[in-house]
Amino acid sequence: MAGVISLRIARLRKGATRLDGLQDGSEDARKKLASDSDALGEPWGNDMYGKPFAKDYLPSRAALLDALSGLAKSFGDFGTEQRKVADYLHTIEHDRNARYFGQG
Repeated sequence: MAGVISLRIARLRKGATRLDGLQDGSEDARKKLASDSDALGEPWGNDMYGKPFAKDYLPSRAALLDALSGLAKSFGDFGTEQRKVADYLHTIEHDRNARYFGQG
């Protein structure tokens, strides 16, 4: 069964802009987390309690920062591709109008 797909180019562009905002917000959150946790130094110390904590915490912190970077990149990539789709659809619509209706 064939259906109709209706796309609004302006909404695609608006969605891409929102994805840009999500990218920026994710990257800002990563930077803030990194900065704030770096500012604390290593308050857990280097004793029998601090060493096991650091052994678990430091890799987890690095993984979280990497994940936030990946999330920000994904949002940016989605926005870029969505913008490309909007541009492509605009070109198709423009060409179709020029061909069939003598309008651009």
